[in-house]
Amino acid sequence: MKEDGGGSFWDHLAELRRRLLRMLAVFGAGLVLAYVVSPRLLSFLARPVGSLYFFAPAEAFLVRLEVAALAALLATLPYHHWELWQFLKPALLPRERRPARLFWWTALLLFYLGAAFALFLGIPVGLRVLLSFGGPDLQALLRAGDYVNFALLLVLAFGGLFEFPLLVVALTLLGLLDPAMLARHRREVIVGVFVVAAVITPSVDFVTQTLLALPLIILFEVGLWISRRFQRRST
Repeated sequence: MKEDGGGSFWDHLAELRRRLLRMLAVFGAGLVLAYVVSPRLLSFLARPVGSLYFFAPAEAFLVRLEVAALAALLATLPYHHWELWQFLKPALLPRERRPARLFWWTALLLFYLGAAFALFLGIPVGLRVLLSFGGPDLQALLRAGDYVNFALLLVLAFGGLFEFPLLVVALTLLGLLDPAMLARHRREVIVGVFVVAAVITPSVDFVTQTLLALPLIILFEVGLWISRRFQRRST
């Protein structure tokens, strides 16, 4: 893509195709490397429960592949983010690039914070609560595929929903959201956050849902505060 944003639609499409192919190649290389160390990655992911079991011939391979895919995504995400930014940047005016760059890279940081929150707090605490319903006559025998799917969904859910404050700020800047109106309906927003947390989390326990909802409420307040500052600055 030309630096001034010019060129035909097909030029832009060809440029996007080249960048996507490079991103795919980088992810593929990361996937191979991550699969080599996937036993260690799986051991880290399964630390809250200890041993996992598989009940199908291909399940162990698929579980290691899923764990490697998540690790490769997290490791190569900054490169993918950079490639997409380089593709989008020429379409922006010079005065738009600085705030857009700030938003773009803040989104990446928030995703990592959400993923880390899930890995180090959400999954261990959620599992501790779920497994506490067992007892002497009800022992846990966790299937590797089910557990890994549970963990991966939580990581992606926390990572995605941690983008909430950026969404609030972006809608404010676009004139689609009034921070004062949002503040007046704070109770409804909090209820909505708990509903979203209940839908997104792959478990049914209230503790895991609350672990997701509480940081979202805090992030909502942060986004609301930033939105008010932007609104005052523009008036």
